[in-house]
Amino acid sequence: MNNIYKNLCSRCGKERIFVKTWEEKIGYSVITTTETACPDEECQKQVEKTNKNQKAKYDASKLRRKISLSRPRHHAKS
Repeated sequence: MNNIYKNLCSRCGKERIFVKTWEEKIGYSVITTTETACPDEECQKQVEKTNKNQKAKYDASKLRRKISLSRPRHHAKS
């Protein structure tokens, strides 16, 4: 079975285009990373804005969890 993989924009559904590809050596492995973008520049700006907001929410949540876990626990007496 031959599947054709298409990388579609999460916002508008257009097929994303390749922007750049690079390789990084990490330990004994070589990791190839490919950056893609929506061909519609305005749509891509909105996608980046959404991604930035989601990352900010994730980072804030991660920080709250870290702070919560670092607080001493008070156990109720039985």
